[in-house]
Amino acid sequence: MSRLLSLHLLLALLCAAQSSDIADHLADGEQARAAGKWDRALSIYRQARADAQTAGDEKSEAAATAGMAESELGLSHIDAADALAHESLRLAEASREPGAIAAALHAIGSVLYQRGQFRELR
Repeated sequence: MSRLLSLHLLLALLCAAQSSDIADHLADGEQARAAGKWDRALSIYRQARADAQTAGDEKSEAAATAGMAESELGLSHIDAADALAHESLRLAEASREPGAIAAALHAIGSVLYQRGQFRELR
C-alpha cells in the first residue's frame, strides 16, 4: 500500500515539475529511494531542489524537499526528515499544488509514524 501511494505521489509530482531535467531528477530520486539507496536518493533530490530553486520552480522544489525528507527518514535521521517535511509543506502550500501538498503530508505522516506519535496521525 505504501509503495502504491509513493508511486501515485510521484506521478502527481512529475506532472507538476516545470522542467524535464528536474522531472528526470525527481524520477531518478524516487527510483533510488524505492531501491533503498537512501544516500543516492538524497543526493539526487538535493540536486533537483537546487535546480528547482535556480529555475524558480516552487512545485518541484517542494517535491524534491519531500523526497529528501523521505530519504532522511530511510537513513533514520528523524529530526532532519521532520524539518524537511515541514519545509516541503510550506513550499507546497505556497505553490498551491495538490500533489506536492499530498507528498509533504505523507512525509510528515511518515515521521510521526516513525516516532510512534499515532494520535497525531489523525
